Amino acid sequence: MKNIVITFIIIVFLTPVTEAAIVVQHVMTKDPKEGSACETPLSNYSFTFSDEFYSWALVEQGHSSDMVGFVWYDAQGGSHCHWYTGFDYEGKGCTWESFCSIDPSTFQDIQGVWHVDFFYNGVKLSTVNFLLTLAGTPCPAEVLYGEHSAETELLRNFRDRVLFETPEGRELINLYYQWSPVLATMMTEDEQIKEEVRLLVNGVLELLQ
Repeated sequence: MKNIVITFIIIVFLTPVTEAAIVVQHVMTKDPKEGSACETPLSNYSFTFSDEFYSWALVEQGHSSDMVGFVWYDAQGGSHCHWYTGFDYEGKGCTWESFCSIDPSTFQDIQGVWHVDFFYNGVKLSTVNFLLTLAGTPCPAEVLYGEHSAETELLRNFRDRVLFETPEGRELINLYYQWSPVLATMMTEDEQIKEEVRLLVNGVLELLQ
């Protein structure tokens, strides 16, 4: 028995410690650069439902026997596409999954800030956020000022560089996109409502400038 214990202690202390896998990058992209030896793709954060786009992760210290996966969450917290596969690399490697693989029968066109969790051997290692909107639907800012106006660009920059960076800001974005189709329609059909909203937004723009 003593010999067994001594042998066990020797094995434990002499066996190299396996380093845990780490996520070097986790981005959203329209171009995963498949077959490019894990060349970093161009990162995007804003998409429409008509786009084809991907969640892409670069991992170090991985093993070919490991499992990786992505879970997508819509702007209301519902999860989609619990997707897992083998890592297939030794050391450094990348993996990706397309939004288009989500089952349409379980999914609605929910606008706002979506999230993708990246799992490695069942453990969540990283989360990436991105904005998903309907194609061809004007937002209230565009109805008020035009798509490419200075006012609309200022509001977009505030959304992207300030609100998008915090959980509270992302909640505000979700509320905005939840109600923006209704508000845009109301402003298009009623000039008085449009002017009242313009006055309110002008006050916000003065604070941002």
